[in-house]
Amino acid sequence: MTGKVTRFFTVKKYRVVYLAWVLHPVHGRIRAGYVGKDSCPPGRALEHMNGGTSRQPYPSPWADTVVHWTRLSAGRMTRFGLWWREIVWIVLLRPIYNYQWNRHTQRRIPRYVAARRERSPVYEAARRAWRGVPWWLRLLRSL
Repeated sequence: MTGKVTRFFTVKKYRVVYLAWVLHPVHGRIRAGYVGKDSCPPGRALEHMNGGTSRQPYPSPWADTVVHWTRLSAGRMTRFGLWWREIVWIVLLRPIYNYQWNRHTQRRIPRYVAARRERSPVYEAARRAWRGVPWWLRLLRSL
């Protein structure tokens, strides 16, 4: 037992906290969509997009709305450091698809709603219109 607790606080490895910018499914604006953590980048972000692993056999329901991926925090850190950094970013950014540590957010979209939601015409129009625009201009427009 003490070995696991000690490793949680002492073993430093390259780890990443990432953010997926997504098109909002109702009004088509770019929003902070999902904050996640990964101990072997870029594996976890690809699991969200493609699925195909034992942990996540299918893509995330919001995978078709992703515009851009951003690294929020990266470097050598312990699992505990990675865990609290992810929580801080979730609380600060209030992403629309995170569930844990984000239940107070009014605009959050639950996973089961995202899975069955039909995309609105505004969303489809925004997606078609913004295909040729660079991602950084899209982010400036959404602020």
